This record gives sequence, structure tokens and C-alpha cells, in this order.
Amino acid sequence: MWARSIDLLLFEAILGRLIHLVAPQPLEDYETLAAIMVFTASSFVWVLVEPLFLTRFSATPGKMVWRIAIKRRDGQPMTYWVALSRAVDVWIRGLGASIPPVGLITSFLAWRTLVNRGETTWDRDGGFVVVHGEVGPLRAFVGVGLCFVIIALAGSR
Repeated sequence: MWARSIDLLLFEAILGRLIHLVAPQPLEDYETLAAIMVFTASSFVWVLVEPLFLTRFSATPGKMVWRIAIKRRDGQPMTYWVALSRAVDVWIRGLGASIPPVGLITSFLAWRTLVNRGETTWDRDGGFVVVHGEVGPLRAFVGVGLCFVIIALAGSR
């Protein structure tokens, strides 16, 4: 959850800044609606970007902070299309396609499955294994702190 939070917050902050550069007035006039649109758009566009990180590094920036890697269970290299399939599954099954009420339900169900079975449905069905490195207290502090720093920077204009 923390790794994906870093990824989405960072990507949303970048995309939000770019949108604000292109259309600053509409964002200021309809700030709440614009924030919802940026959140939904950034989480969807992230589905297309995340596979680039997984094919190259087996991790996203957030996963790197938490020492998490995604590998194929069969040992084959991750292709863009395989990683895209996983990203779409995560977006739909885990994030509820970024539809706020749906996302709360799907996130809870995904968390419950992870706790009860030790893996998510998208990793089980897609043949992925999640590899975890050791995360000490300092790294945990930095990871959680990074989320708050990104939120603070995204909020300042």
C-alpha cells in the first residue's frame, strides 16, 4: 500500500503540475472537480507507465523505497504486455478503477485476500511473485515521510 501510495502520489503530483501549466484557470475555478479528474486520470495513465518500470527494474519508485520487486513465477523476463496485464488487474481488482466508493471496497477485499492467502488475486492469477527485502525502521520512516512530503509539495503552488 505504501509503495503504491508513493507511486500514485508522485505521478499525480507530476501530472497535476503539467495540467496546471496547460490549463491553470479551469483548475482554479473548479478545484475539487479538477482534483478528482487529475486523480482518476493519473491512476489510469499510471497503468500504462508502471509496466515500463517493472520491465526495466522489476519495481516502481515506491517499490524500490520499500525493497519490493515483482518477478514472474516461471522465471521468464517481464515483458511490457505481461506487466501491463498485471497493472490493469491491480487497477481494476485492487483500486476499483479509481472510482472512490468502489476503490474502498476493492482495496479492502484485496487486503483481506493478501492477509488470508499470502498473495493477491492478480499476482496468483498472473503467475507473479512479490519479493521483499528487509525494511528497517529508518527506511520505513523515510518511506512514510516521503508520502507526506509529496503531498505537501503537490499542494504548494
